[in-house]
Amino acid sequence: MKPRSSAEVEGISVGDAIVSINGCKIPGCPARKAKASILKGVGEQVTLELRNESGQRYNVTLTAQPFQ
Repeated sequence: MKPRSSAEVEGISVGDAIVSINGCKIPGCPARKAKASILKGVGEQVTLELRNESGQRYNVTLTAQPFQ
């Protein structure tokens, strides 16, 4: 994970699983819809529901940043 990335700042850890993207459940969300949901322009947001390795679920909203 990139240091000081949005993911790191929001507490996402390596091994956390995506449960949903903008409310579209994984598995079950059509690939085209999931991909469109995460391809964002700088400043746009995506909300993820994640499950950590202990099974706890949590939500984060990430804001797209310029690629560096």
